Amino acid sequence: MKKYVLGWQTTECYGSYLQSLDKETAEFDNLKEAKAAFDKELKATRNTKVSDLDYDPSDDECRHNLTNLYIALADTEDDTVFEDVETSDNYWINE
Repeated sequence: MKKYVLGWQTTECYGSYLQSLDKETAEFDNLKEAKAAFDKELKATRNTKVSDLDYDPSDDECRHNLTNLYIALADTEDDTVFEDVETSDNYWINE
């Protein structure tokens, strides 16, 4: 079954939870609901926009702490991603 999946990209060290929904990923039947949850999550996140950092992180730090929020159209029965629908700016995972 095709659904819209919302989640934070995983890094080498972290798999961030959706802070507004308190779960790792969320599934939606339509794009309108997914985009509403996307906007809500960006407002609720405790992560910091990379553009707001006061220093330039190293490549190693980025592999560990850099993430972005995404909406993807996926087949939830076999975990096949058909299309990335929307991706946020990069965010820094605050430990």
